[in-house]
Amino acid sequence: LFERRAMAACGAFSEHQIHGWLRAELEHKDNPAESHPPLWDRMRLLGYRLEGMDDFRALLENLQPHQELGETAARFFLGEAGEALRASFFRKWRQIQVRDWRKRFETYEGLRSLAMEWETGSAAQLDDPKALWQIAVAIGNTRGWRAALPVAQRILEIQPGHGDANLLAGQLLIEEGNRAGLELLERAMAAGPGAIPAACALAARFLEARGEQEGAAGYRNRAEAWHKAELAIAEERSHVRATDTFFAPGCPPALAGALRRAVETHASHIRAAYLMRKQVDGGDRKPLYVLGIERRAFLHENTTRANRLLLERIMRTHGVPGDVLVCVVTRRNCPLLEKWKTVPDSLLYPSAAYSCREAQPMYAPMAQTARTAAALLGPAAHSAMAGGASTVPEK
Repeated sequence: LFERRAMAACGAFSEHQIHGWLRAELEHKDNPAESHPPLWDRMRLLGYRLEGMDDFRALLENLQPHQELGETAARFFLGEAGEALRASFFRKWRQIQVRDWRKRFETYEGLRSLAMEWETGSAAQLDDPKALWQIAVAIGNTRGWRAALPVAQRILEIQPGHGDANLLAGQLLIEEGNRAGLELLERAMAAGPGAIPAACALAARFLEARGEQEGAAGYRNRAEAWHKAELAIAEERSHVRATDTFFAPGCPPALAGALRRAVETHASHIRAAYLMRKQVDGGDRKPLYVLGIERRAFLHENTTRANRLLLERIMRTHGVPGDVLVCVVTRRNCPLLEKWKTVPDSLLYPSAAYSCREAQPMYAPMAQTARTAAALLGPAAHSAMAGGASTVPEK
């Protein structure tokens, strides 16, 4: 506070700007541009009783700079090294924090400039609901959500079915005790199911406060049904079963390329890879892509552990999105593999050896290998493979 008063005294800031900053700190106790606790809380914890702007002004006028510290524990134990240590800590802290601070500051300044566009009237003639909603969010985060109500009403004049604007306007009207907010909440839920939990909670509390228990119970049951449906969808999006339905991926080429490169990194353990889109009961609000990996099987292996290790390696590979469901199986999962193979355009990566073997019957490589071994090792070895005794010593 003293530094800001000094800045005003030397002309860096005017007294009006200083008081404007203090007023903002007083009215908005949670500043998104500040990573420290809000000024209001810091002053309260120091013992200052600040009830209004006049208390802030009086405090500002009576501020004095900190007195020079005498002997401290840091100076006593560290001596001159304390200053070097402090500088080192500050340098490391600044390297870590300055990027995030700059980003937060730029974000806040962008929001404030958007809010100023509405306050100055330059955005009052806008007819783009998307741009107007950005202004509403900016005002809500910098001036308070009640100040954003005129913007939300302007959006609803242009687009009556705008989900976010209906939810905001409905919430503010409900808080005022206006029953018209219920209709706006209904519009918000009709525009997007994601508004159901918040809108139902607001409506239920509003009706309960007026003794309308039956109506409130209806909203609570609606929210509970939505929650159960969301849990079922989340469960469906976390598993791959042979009973699932798959479609051609139809994903962006960049995603398919990134997944193919990730698979090629582990080609020595992969026979083939398939990319599909899974049908999710309850609506495909967002496509669920499945990367199916047919792993090479090796003798004397723990199949479950081998599948898990390959899955972990693929998921750690750079370029694999976190929202792609990866499933690793072997040829033992015949129903699932056969279903993957029938999906149009699903084959993402076949290994060269796998492609060659697909052109032959399964028994052909085994018969050819047996004939070659018999010719090279001779009659004694051939007799041993057939089960007879062998004179060749074991190694």
